[in-house]
Order: sequence, then C-alpha cells, then structure tokens
Amino acid sequence: MVLSANVVKSRITKIFILFLLVLLLLSMKPLDSFAQDYYFPFVNVRIDINNDGSFNVIEERTYNFSGDFHWATYTLGKGGYDYIEDFLIEDENGYYELTNSETSNPGTYTFTDNGSSYEAKFFYSASNENKSFTFRYKVIGGIKAYQDVADFY
Repeated sequence: MVLSANVVKSRITKIFILFLLVLLLLSMKPLDSFAQDYYFPFVNVRIDINNDGSFNVIEERTYNFSGDFHWATYTLGKGGYDYIEDFLIEDENGYYELTNSETSNPGTYTFTDNGSSYEAKFFYSASNENKSFTFRYKVIGGIKAYQDVADFY
C-alpha cells in the first residue's frame, strides 16, 4: 500500500499536534499547587488592667502559611468599650511602621476606624512558613463598674 504525500503529511501533523498536547499537559502544574491557606497554631492573649480602669492587650498570633502571603488584616469590633489607642504591631524584625496609606512595604501597616470596627492592614513577606506577630493596644472604657456588678469588655 502506497500512501500519498498528503496522507503522510496529515499523519505527521496529527502526531506532532498530539505530541505538543502531551507536552503541554505534562508541563502544567496541578491547580492545588496555587492554593493558599493559613491557620493559627498558637494564640496567646495577655491583659493587664490599669489603675484608671483601662487595660492593655498583648496578643501573640503565630500564622502557619501555606503559599505566598504579603498582607493580612486584624479587626477589632467596636462594642463594650469607648475606643482603642496606642495600637502597635511587631514581628521578629521589630515594630511595624504606621502609615497613612497602604504602601505594601513589609514592616508597615495602616489603622482605620471603619465605624463599627477598627482594622489594621499589615504588610510582610511569608512563604510556606510559620510567622509570629504581636498586636498591642490599650482599651479605654472597657470596664464598667456598677453598684452591684462590673462588666469587662
């Protein structure tokens, strides 16, 4: 059986296209390799009550990052206290710098009053690792004393 030049050319083209498809499929990463996730394997909160009724909060959070991360938020709902002051963030490199707008630079953060909550957006660089952050702030008006009972925010 003699094949015409067009039939041979057609078969070679089909084999070449099949080869390219197989090569493309083998070079693709599975979709789950792009997945990002995190959880908190460790959280510790310390509260020191001051003589004036305010109190200082020191919260240590360790994030377990799976994937690449560059920012996160820390939100404090408003309720049960008057306001927050002296908000700070630190990690193993020291204290973060408060900025008026988002810079995306590691080691910086913004702190905004959103009406019903306070929100800190902080920037760092983490990839498939554990990273710890410490959040510090002072709560004003979080302890309410009455004649028969006291409320602690």
